[in-house]
Amino acid sequence: MTQENTINRILHNIRKTREQKSYTQEYLASQLGIDTKSYSNIENGVSKLSVERLIKIADILEATPESFLNPSQNFSFTHCANSGYLNNPKFNDEGFKEAKEAWIILIDELRSEIKFLREQVQKR
Repeated sequence: MTQENTINRILHNIRKTREQKSYTQEYLASQLGIDTKSYSNIENGVSKLSVERLIKIADILEATPESFLNPSQNFSFTHCANSGYLNNPKFNDEGFKEAKEAWIILIDELRSEIKFLREQVQKR
């Protein structure tokens, strides 16, 4: 992936997170101490996004800066040992435990139903 694609993805994910929280560009601009046009230029890739500003935007959106890199992966740099994520990733799968348990129950129920139906077919 090119640097430009990565930046565009980060900006897209910032916008998506802002919209999910029903925050306006005006609100973020005021929180950052800049005018709305300046914030809009950041979000649209017209102005460069500094690391400092990314951190502040993440703070306002109650997110981590790394969550804008890949929101589908729920990981945290702050919980990694020594030199960080690359050496010791920590993935948070708490949200999937309930889904996994539900799938296991459903699969067991379907297996029981298949067994019952096979028995019914064999009786005929």
